[in-house]
Amino acid sequence: MEKTRIALYGGAFNPPHLAHLFTVSYLLTRDDVDEVWFMPTARHVFGKDMLAFEERCRLLEALIDSQGWSGRVSVSRFEGERPDVSRTLDTLTHLSSAYPEYAFCCVLGADNLAVRDQWHRFNDITASWPLIVLGRPGHEAALDECRD
Repeated sequence: MEKTRIALYGGAFNPPHLAHLFTVSYLLTRDDVDEVWFMPTARHVFGKDMLAFEERCRLLEALIDSQGWSGRVSVSRFEGERPDVSRTLDTLTHLSSAYPEYAFCCVLGADNLAVRDQWHRFNDITASWPLIVLGRPGHEAALDECRD
């Protein structure tokens, strides 16, 4: 049986905005994505000041409802359940183990490629999970550097 393909879309979502809406709209058109899971960070690894975690989750759920995405898009509270700062590698490792029936991929913007050297074990992430990288104005060079 083929695994359900989940696009993990992490971020602060502080608050959710049109770019997040456009991103999910795009992801849902892809042949390699069955579902999208918003993965709001509870504590930003770089110390970014954010709205309360539950408030951001409720805003994301309101966005899902307003777009009629229920059933294909959901909000994961996994990172809010962790006692410390969560790193993408830890999240992907845990989810892949906890949900073997799902095949996860990681969604990120090209701006994150530009700072990949600051990510915890970025090469281990890319070696184990596919990425869906979204272009961001001003970060074309990072995209070019990472093309296969």
